[in-house]
Amino acid sequence: MATKEGGGSSQPNGPNSRAEAAAKAEGLSKSEQEKMQRELEKTRENLSYKELREIARDVKSS
Repeated sequence: MATKEGGGSSQPNGPNSRAEAAAKAEGLSKSEQEKMQRELEKTRENLSYKELREIARDVKSS
């Protein structure tokens, strides 16, 4: 059975891993990270790292 690479939160470079890296790169606080996570849960899209950084910047500036 084949597995998806980077498809889950426990897999390296998975969606949660990229989101956490983007949040860290933008210097988000814990509460800002939680806000970002809520925003990401609304979209349910497979976003690129660049898109995640943009969302992190938006959260940081709001």
